[in-house]
Amino acid sequence: MRDTGSMLQENFSDLSFDEWLETINTYEDENCTVDFLGPDHAAIMQESGKNLIVHFENHQDINANWRGGRPLGWQLASEAGWSSLSLVSRERSWFRDPYVYAYFDRLIDDGMLDNFENGVFYGKDAAAYSAAAYSVSAPMCRVLLILPKLP
Repeated sequence: MRDTGSMLQENFSDLSFDEWLETINTYEDENCTVDFLGPDHAAIMQESGKNLIVHFENHQDINANWRGGRPLGWQLASEAGWSSLSLVSRERSWFRDPYVYAYFDRLIDDGMLDNFENGVFYGKDAAAYSAAAYSVSAPMCRVLLILPKLP
């Protein structure tokens, strides 16, 4: 059982990918849902506002680079009052996985991305390619790609 602290303040450092996802999945009271996308990817949706940032990050870099083992996208969304959709991989990834494709197909079919006034797809390094590729699911969004390069 967890305390009642906010997931945006929780320290998730040093958890394995699976432990990290299971812990985040306990924050249903914060409009947070976790979709497990096969063994190596997950989507974490936190609804907080009428705008959406969709970001692609990997668990290794989150633990190594961001305070508290929280994705950079959470901080960006929180500061702006936006909702966030975090696509997270176990290791560095192109997010080219049938489970991830199916997830975005479902988002399109359900019209979920159309429920937001503005959208930004964000990715850095290899994840920049993922952000660019999956941004076609929300044609009116903006895309921010930082240092696209191979993993």
